Amino acid sequence: MSVEKLGYEVRLVCRLGRDVQGLDELLKLLREAGWRLSEDKVLEKGSCKMRLKEVSLAGDEAIFHSAGIDSGMLEDFVRVASRGCWYLDIYYHLRGEYAGRAAESLGINLEGLEENIVREVKLSGASLRLSIYPKHRILTASYRVGWSEINRGIIPKVHKKLLEEASKPDEKLSRKMLRLLGWG
Repeated sequence: MSVEKLGYEVRLVCRLGRDVQGLDELLKLLREAGWRLSEDKVLEKGSCKMRLKEVSLAGDEAIFHSAGIDSGMLEDFVRVASRGCWYLDIYYHLRGEYAGRAAESLGINLEGLEENIVREVKLSGASLRLSIYPKHRILTASYRVGWSEINRGIIPKVHKKLLEEASKPDEKLSRKMLRLLGWG
């Protein structure tokens, strides 16, 4: 699946720890957990694909990205990868309708905005940093993940709020209409 067709991508920046022998050890942990690494640097597990995009020159950061990853596979990847990282930063890059729906699910109306804004939002115990570019209909949400966030189940909650709840506006509208009509 291409990122352009979906309108969003999820990027993970993994800060490799001192006690780990860099990227090789991280990839070993992922392979032991069932992730297969292809020659073109794509990690696969089931139908999920996570591409190793870049590694810093110092070898202390690895950047992965995926288009179309579900919350369960994202949590699985992060749970395994976090054993070889100090922390992970998760970035959601949303465009077009995805950005509009995600902003709406967070209580932000893009239609009324004319200038770019940066805002901090608390969501399910995570501190999300939102960068919103209304003229271009782009929203970037990012947050840091460590063991505490993983153990509290924050990853699926944030993923659901940004992508899954936001991608079903017709269903939300239908529920509201049923409630208004007294059938809910």
